[in-house]
Amino acid sequence: MIAQFQQRKKKNISVGAFFGSVALIIILLMIGFFVFSNIKIKQTKDKLNIQLAAIEKEIGDIQKKNEGLEEKIAHVGDEDYIEKVAREELNLQKEEEKVVGFIMPSLEEEKNSGNYWYPQNWWGFIKDQWELLKSKF
Repeated sequence: MIAQFQQRKKKNISVGAFFGSVALIIILLMIGFFVFSNIKIKQTKDKLNIQLAAIEKEIGDIQKKNEGLEEKIAHVGDEDYIEKVAREELNLQKEEEKVVGFIMPSLEEEKNSGNYWYPQNWWGFIKDQWELLKSKF
């Protein structure tokens, strides 16, 4: 009888340990799931914050552009502004005025004019020297 009691006690302890370990595993799995979910939520939040910052910057740029357009609308009825636009953008002039135009060298010509290694500069130099030699002989 005592032997049977000890066997039952051992079975109860092993069954209790089994259910305790299963419960522990389930709790650990739930904690792991919550940590993983929290990480995913944080990543999504960071992405949305970046998008929000970009959209806010875009809103600021559009508001500045809108203010500039509102200023132009306010100047539409102003005679001085109309004259300025007509002169600068439409190249118009008054009847008694003379327009003087300036031809500015292109950026490439300015950049290459002082460069002695540029092939077109060498060709111009050789051509000038050849003309000089022809004129002397």
